[in-house]
Amino acid sequence: MNPPTIKLPFVFSTSTAGRHFNVEGRPIYGGGHSTISWTETEFQNCRWSRRAWTFQEQVMSSRLVYFANSGVHFLCRNKARSELFGTAKQFQKTLFLDKLTDSRNKTELYKIWAARVALPYSARNITFLTDTLPALSGLARYFASILEDVYVAGLWKKDLLCGLFWRLQDPTHRTLDSLLQAIQEHSNIGPSWSWIGRGELTTHGAGELSMWDDPLQYNSKCEGIEVTVTPRGVDEYGEISAAVLSLTGHVYPLSDADWVSISRTTGICVPKRSINGAVQYDFDWSLEQTEDRMSNLILILIGTATEKEPDDEDDSWNSIELPYGLIFHPAPTGQGYVRVGTFGPPTSGGSFLSLEFFLDCEIRTLKIV
Repeated sequence: MNPPTIKLPFVFSTSTAGRHFNVEGRPIYGGGHSTISWTETEFQNCRWSRRAWTFQEQVMSSRLVYFANSGVHFLCRNKARSELFGTAKQFQKTLFLDKLTDSRNKTELYKIWAARVALPYSARNITFLTDTLPALSGLARYFASILEDVYVAGLWKKDLLCGLFWRLQDPTHRTLDSLLQAIQEHSNIGPSWSWIGRGELTTHGAGELSMWDDPLQYNSKCEGIEVTVTPRGVDEYGEISAAVLSLTGHVYPLSDADWVSISRTTGICVPKRSINGAVQYDFDWSLEQTEDRMSNLILILIGTATEKEPDDEDDSWNSIELPYGLIFHPAPTGQGYVRVGTFGPPTSGGSFLSLEFFLDCEIRTLKIV
């Protein structure tokens, strides 16, 4: 015998058409200790969980009631209950704001923003790209209060040394020209140096460096970093009308390299054949063939990651500084530059360029839009 079905009526605020939602009747289990757990699969695959606007609704709510085909489910910070299976321990990984920010260590909070806010949010669907910042503004405002930092178009002013090194899971643009055109058309959505509106993210890093996991110390080698963001309206966490990143540092034009190897989004650059070392670059577009405009790219040193390696002679440890930075291309408008990738130590092993190589390069100030 089929269970009874209950019709829950509702209406859209933007439509007079009536709708209803079917829920099958099932016995309700109270606070028992059922060993059966229902999973998040049903919610991960539904439209509600894939929309950008619902992300902060889920994270910032203290209690959630899900109406699903399998029944009604209740979640709070400490428990999850289902009318079908009783207590659901497997749902405890659901994000709640107070759990996100349990840590008061600011370094850890910056990582939480990158890994548990920016990364999952970037994978969600949004109808209008101009809503990307507004749909995250409530959560950004809350983080700003506990970080005591300035929010700059999806990043944080005091965390730019790591925050600028977002990486795309699968770049949507297949050519440099396509990427440059999209950056120009979407300048009101987010600047080129921010992940906002650029696609789904993967871990932050440069070359072999992973800025979430590596127990490394990151040191700034920039002569200066300044950022200004102009909001479009009264909400400083919402839409922007302009955003400029000014970097002063050691610059190396890729056109000066003796040898460049290209492979999809990554490759190796050997600046001079007389130098024992190389860097790996990761582009923001899927590089499918050699492009003439590669000669317009420039590398700018941002910082170094410090690690220790053993000294075979006296069993001591030496500090090794691994340089990393950003890759830019002249902006399509002719005003300033745009970010098109990152570079760092090669993941394939071998010798990497020393810090001294970059310190010998010319110092310039670049305006990034």
